[in-house]
Amino acid sequence: MRDVPPENLSRRRIILLGSWAAAACGAAGWFSSGPASVPKRAGGTDADTGTLLAFIAELFGRNLSLQDRTELADRLAYMGQYRASLRRDCSVLAAYLDRQSGQYGAGDFAACSAPQKASIVDEIMQLPLKSRMAFFLSRFSRTERDFYRMRWSAVPQLAWVYRHSPAAWRARGYQRWPGVRGNWRDILAPGAPYP
Repeated sequence: MRDVPPENLSRRRIILLGSWAAAACGAAGWFSSGPASVPKRAGGTDADTGTLLAFIAELFGRNLSLQDRTELADRLAYMGQYRASLRRDCSVLAAYLDRQSGQYGAGDFAACSAPQKASIVDEIMQLPLKSRMAFFLSRFSRTERDFYRMRWSAVPQLAWVYRHSPAAWRARGYQRWPGVRGNWRDILAPGAPYP
């Protein structure tokens, strides 16, 4: 066996012990991050729905009418009824939006002014989803996984719900969905470009 200088041997031991400690900490973090509860708020599901509708309106730059809000609320309730993981992601997003609006002194996201809403939405849309640190943290922490899932799971699904709703068609200038029977004298002329 060849002779190894004592300083190299101690460096190897330190590296080996450090890697074991890092693996042990990672395993402990993985197993301790069990099913965390969704943040509970005073309004419950209704507060989540109101916040999510305000987020959709800000995301697409639209003022939602009462009819739009009612139809989108029904679609969100239907979507959340059958997809528990998406319901959790949307609840985390709603809680995050309301928490960020607290920094501006507003009670919830819907009560923020337009510039405040725009800055909060921009912050969410610029989350670094492709970074290695985001990937690493989301594997070892349930909180971090929820934080990144609200951007790559909840936001695209909410955008899909809006784009496939009558609210989006009315925003483009149609009176009803193409193919839906109405007055034969009405012409389905396209309006503004798709949001």
